[in-house]
Amino acid sequence: MNTSRSSIGRHPIWGGRSKSAQHRAAPCGHRCPDDGGGHRLQEFKVSTTRHEGAYLVTGGAGAIGTAICERLVDIGLSVVVADANEQAAEDVAGRLKCDYVTVDLRDRASVDAAVETVVQEHSAIRGVVNCAGVTRLMDFFEISTEDWNWMMDINALGTMHVMQAVGSRMRDAGAGGSIVNVASIAGKGYRQTSNAAYAATKGAVLALTKVAAIQLAPFDIRVNAVCPGPTNSPLLNVHNTPEAQGRIAEMVEHVPLRRFSEPSDIAAAVAYLLMANAVTGQSMNVDGGLVFD
Repeated sequence: MNTSRSSIGRHPIWGGRSKSAQHRAAPCGHRCPDDGGGHRLQEFKVSTTRHEGAYLVTGGAGAIGTAICERLVDIGLSVVVADANEQAAEDVAGRLKCDYVTVDLRDRASVDAAVETVVQEHSAIRGVVNCAGVTRLMDFFEISTEDWNWMMDINALGTMHVMQAVGSRMRDAGAGGSIVNVASIAGKGYRQTSNAAYAATKGAVLALTKVAAIQLAPFDIRVNAVCPGPTNSPLLNVHNTPEAQGRIAEMVEHVPLRRFSEPSDIAAAVAYLLMANAVTGQSMNVDGGLVFD
């Protein structure tokens, strides 16, 4: 698999220094433009001493990922949007006036290059949110090996790649850090999930979260997970068919709060776990009361 050297992307209308870098495109990852840019200037709402450095959000151009980026910018953190879709990442970063980088999460070399670029630009990564994920509505017997590998490589292996790349740098820096993985109540046995393979990938993320929390605790690196239930996002409405819409209507009826979560609800939980200094190894359900554990 091809690898790449990443570069931080900034919207050119802000001016500032320019930067160039050699680049070879990786599958699912596109080069970032080597144009100039600036950082958003604002009053921090969190301690700038403890939280200085970058907060990387993978899948940051998706509906939930964008909401997370918005929330973190709002509380005064320096955010880097990471996504496989360069144009989408640039659009989000341009609106929020923050940096972005493109990355293929399936390729460890691509992840390492992106993380190293963020460290060079921001001195350190203080937190990471693993929000990239894929799925589609499938019956159990429809799931192919290709489907399984597609979801597992991005949802589970991609999360592991980022945790290793960021976690090792947090360990070496000696300043601790925070990792939040966006899993799903599907990984806890929620029966109305999109498909069994997706549930397996999110179960893997939850197991990874718990074990990593123990093994990274000596380095003051906290690892937690947020488990969304059905959320109003394009991923929920990936199939606009009568069958899919009927299934969605049935799902709403089973939510105790009688409504789906919004991306902003997930973002609020992520922001809490990023900052909660005494919390690690936990998975927080944001699902309107669907699953209790």
